[in-house]
Amino acid sequence: MSLGEASGRPLIGVLICALGLAATGCGAGPSAGSSSAPNPSAGTSCSLTVDITASAGSASAWGTVSATTAGSSYTFSRPSQTVSVSCGSLLQFRQTPTNSTTWRFREWRIQGASDTRARTSLVLSTVVNGVDRVSAVYVAVGSASSPTPAPSAN
Repeated sequence: MSLGEASGRPLIGVLICALGLAATGCGAGPSAGSSSAPNPSAGTSCSLTVDITASAGSASAWGTVSATTAGSSYTFSRPSQTVSVSCGSLLQFRQTPTNSTTWRFREWRIQGASDTRARTSLVLSTVVNGVDRVSAVYVAVGSASSPTPAPSAN
């Protein structure tokens, strides 16, 4: 084997690896059965799903969520909606209950490619870096339990 043949094989391996990363990149999410997180780069399109608590089987959410980022704003009013945003975008979320005497805001649930966390602040700021999900969780006034946000259609 000549030096040219030997040095070309690692390059082919790198190209195959790069194509694999591009196929499972930020907008597509990790492949089924894969636990690895996408590795988005700034400007790539990422998926953001916003879930808002709703009564079982209802198409009406218990509140609305607005999200703003540099140059863009989004309004979510259905139990589950998905949009594409630029990876690396810092989004600020605000919620408004449909009827604060019936439903009160409990918490935000943020599920990213590598972790899940909850926040009880009324305003949430987070960076979208993959296939992310933000849930606005409301509870019925007088209720101690937390309902599960509406499941996504994905």
